[in-house]
Amino acid sequence: MNKIETLIFKPDHTDLIELRPHDKANIDLDMFKSLAYMDAEKAQMQTLIADGRIIAIIGYMQLWPGVLEVFVLPSIYIPRHPVAFVRKIRRYLKSLEHTLDTHRIQSTARADDDTTRWMIALGFAPEGFLKKYTRDKSNYVMWARVR
Repeated sequence: MNKIETLIFKPDHTDLIELRPHDKANIDLDMFKSLAYMDAEKAQMQTLIADGRIIAIIGYMQLWPGVLEVFVLPSIYIPRHPVAFVRKIRRYLKSLEHTLDTHRIQSTARADDDTTRWMIALGFAPEGFLKKYTRDKSNYVMWARVR
C-alpha cells in the first residue's frame, strides 16, 4: 500500500490533475480555483498525492454552522489506491465532524455502481436522486452523513 500525502491546495493544482473523462466534461475547475481564496473558516481544500501524482483534490464549503458540503475531484489514479484513499477520506470526514462540530456532511456524486460503493464505504446514505444534473445530463445522487 502506497502512502497518500496531503498538501495544502494551490490553485495551479487544478491544472495538474488528470481528471476522468466524465469529470473533465462536467466540472468547472475555475470555480474550484476560486475556493482557494475564500475565508479558511468557510472553505478549505487539500490535494492528495500518491506516487508523485495528484490522485484527488478534496475539500468542503460550510453552508452554515454544523453543515458542510464536501467534494472530491478524483483523478484517473484513484483506482490505484482504493483502500488507502477510503481510509484517508474517512479520517478527513471524522476530523471535520469533530473539529468543526458538524452534525451534517453532504455531497453530490454520480449515480453509478462504483460511486455508490465509495459513498457507502465512506459512511454516507443516499437522500435523493438528481435527474440530468450535469452538463451531459448525467444523473447524480445527494448523499449525507448525519450524526
